[in-house]
Amino acid sequence: MIDNMPTVSITTLRRKTMELLKQAEHQPILITRYVSPSSC
Repeated sequence: MIDNMPTVSITTLRRKTMELLKQAEHQPILITRYVSPSSC
């Protein structure tokens, strides 16, 4: 399940809080301290 989950960094969460909260109403979002280049 984690493999298919969108992954965002804390920095992105701070910039796009409302957008990500709306997205999280429909699917889980994994929030990480760091995002690996392969996840982008």
